[in-house]
Amino acid sequence: MLNNRKDIIDANLPLLLVTPNGSWEIIVSLQKIAADHYQGIFLRLKNDQLESRELSIHESPFHIAEDIWELQYGVQLMTLGHATLRNHPASSAWRQWQQNQ
Repeated sequence: MLNNRKDIIDANLPLLLVTPNGSWEIIVSLQKIAADHYQGIFLRLKNDQLESRELSIHESPFHIAEDIWELQYGVQLMTLGHATLRNHPASSAWRQWQQNQ
């Protein structure tokens, strides 16, 4: 059990958002608008191309482990820089996006 809960705003970006069906997006920026409202820029692969879009999260992510948060319906957010995600497709998509910036 965690002794200290960490607000997702204090996390190191980028974050990986993973849904229960295995789809994922990269969160490159995130702002807290209100208590249960976050807004940010999300990247996803669409037709093998990286696409950025602005999205909102209308709940407070719950800190469940070091650098891992959970939303309703089994959606997880985690720091993409974690060593266990080195081979995740989002890591190479992130590097590709950085090169194009």
